[in-house]
Amino acid sequence: MFGFGMSEVFLILVIALLVVGPGKLPELAKTLGKGYSQFKRSLNDLKSAVNIDDLDAAPNKTVKDAYRDHWEKKKQNTENSAEASAEPKAEAAQAANNEASAPEDVKGKDTNG
Repeated sequence: MFGFGMSEVFLILVIALLVVGPGKLPELAKTLGKGYSQFKRSLNDLKSAVNIDDLDAAPNKTVKDAYRDHWEKKKQNTENSAEASAEPKAEAAQAANNEASAPEDVKGKDTNG
């Protein structure tokens, strides 16, 4: 509940027994139990009055959606720029292949004029 293990709870009970004494320990436990239940009741009343349950989910969802949309757009832009930069490279490679094959066609001709 509060992140306490069995050893921590046992240690707290032993310290409470030493501080309060065995005679008043049941009375202290009863008082603490009543206080805790009253606190939980008040907290539940506050939650129902303010509708905290409805408010908690909406901002987290909105932030998550905005974050996801941002990164999807960024990913799409990166992919588009990668495709755009790949096209000129392919055209340059094709032009280089055309230039490399052109001298083979004119081997017997004099290119100096």
